[in-house]
Amino acid sequence: MKPPPKPLLLVIEDDEDTRGILDQELSQSFQLVFARDGREGVRAAIFHRPNLILMDLIMPAIDGISATEMIRSIKGLHDCAIVALTAAPEEYQRRALERGCDLVIQKPADDLPGQLQRFLASRSPEPPPTA
Repeated sequence: MKPPPKPLLLVIEDDEDTRGILDQELSQSFQLVFARDGREGVRAAIFHRPNLILMDLIMPAIDGISATEMIRSIKGLHDCAIVALTAAPEEYQRRALERGCDLVIQKPADDLPGQLQRFLASRSPEPPPTA
C-alpha cells in the first residue's frame, strides 16, 4: 500500500541560506516549492495551490504581510493555511496575525516539521465517528 502523498508546502523566503536550511529540515515531511520574495510567492501560490504556506515577514519589495493579504484576496486561496516564520519584533508578528497569517513561529524554531504537521492536522476536519 502506497503512503499518502506529502502535503505541498510553499516556502516564501528571501534569504538563500535560510531556504537551504528549510529544504533540509522540511523535505522529509513535505513536498517543497520555494519562492524568493513576496511577488514570486503570490504567483507560486496561485500556480501550485499549496496545502500550507510558510511566509517570511521581512522581505524586500513585497513583504510577508502584504503577500499574505494578496493571497487572502485570491478566490480559492482565501482559506489557505499561512504560517509566518520570522525573527521580526512582536509588534510586526501581531500585525501579521491581524492581516491574515494563521500562526506565527519565532525563528529559530524547534521541531519545525512537527509544528507544521500539528498545525495542518488541527485545521483538518474531524473524521466522522465510527459506529
